Amino acid sequence: MILNELVTHFAKSPYGWPELEIVLLIARLFVGGKIHLLVDSAKVKPKEAIDPLTKSAQWKNVKISKRKILEKLELEKARNLGKELFSSIGPDTPGFSIKRKNGILY
Repeated sequence: MILNELVTHFAKSPYGWPELEIVLLIARLFVGGKIHLLVDSAKVKPKEAIDPLTKSAQWKNVKISKRKILEKLELEKARNLGKELFSSIGPDTPGFSIKRKNGILY
């Protein structure tokens, strides 16, 4: 969904919400990790989101995408497959990152 369309929808009757309040709610969902924001098909990082969210002229370029949250069963299947293939279990938390130190992946 495009941010401008969302703001327009909730700003008119029967809701009548102030535009910046709507954008604030979107920003909270974004910072909370519930949604992704895309500008020109590229994911936006929180520090980069200030201009697109505060300048109404840019709202037409901001696409809102719901973050896919893995079900527990899907995550467990992936962990079991990883254990089967690599003889080790990945971390329990989704969104983990692999770190490289001295050429070795952790």
